[in-house]
Amino acid sequence: MKNTIVSIITVSCLSLLCLMFCGCGTFGGTKVVSVPMSNMPRGPFAQIHTGTVTLAANATKLDAVGVYPVGEFSKKDLRNIDKSLSKAFCTIQQSQEVDSARNLTIHVMIRRYLVAASNNDGGTLACVSWCAVNQDDQIVYDEQFYASYSSHFSTLGRSKNKVNLAIVSRIAEVSAYLASPNPRKHSIKYPENAYATISPAIEDLPEVLYSCLYANVGGSIISASAGGTTEWEWAAQNNRVNWAAYLKANK
Repeated sequence: MKNTIVSIITVSCLSLLCLMFCGCGTFGGTKVVSVPMSNMPRGPFAQIHTGTVTLAANATKLDAVGVYPVGEFSKKDLRNIDKSLSKAFCTIQQSQEVDSARNLTIHVMIRRYLVAASNNDGGTLACVSWCAVNQDDQIVYDEQFYASYSSHFSTLGRSKNKVNLAIVSRIAEVSAYLASPNPRKHSIKYPENAYATISPAIEDLPEVLYSCLYANVGGSIISASAGGTTEWEWAAQNNRVNWAAYLKANK
């Protein structure tokens, strides 16, 4: 009877260990982020609107190492980026006079969004393309950039929010200059966690992820571990989006 009780306790502890190991509280929920719009140019600004905010085909990927496979970029995450951009554009226009004769429509495409997580490390990497179209339906600006965040002992949601903030900040800050009476011709500094190319974006991301958990069961130390390599280069996009063709096809 005593051995049976010990066996039941051991099995229960092992089951709990497995649940803890696979369910390390990182669910990856995101929120609407606020961009601190400082050092903006003087107005009057063109009206800025959000156009299409889309997700390219096969654009998302999740590498879950020893944790529940949750947190992949979702339509809800995309909506939060859309709402964050609209919020940023409102902030820009509330701070300065608006020129109603001019307007900019901002179109955004998330081309890649890779999330990787273990129970103690992880990271998020995105490739984003966007363009600005004026009141004459002319594309006045387009670019592609990357955003990343390494989340050592941090939640998956925080990692994704950091990347989303970098995405929204870059687009909003450049849009503010494009909407100004005399847009700057020189490059605008990238915000924190945003990069022009993939090389610096993946520099601090963990290449190999491990999940480890230990438990004392009846005086015995029981451990569980898992490891995996994340191919961050999967997010690289060498060909640029043909925005003229895309917008014509999606009118």
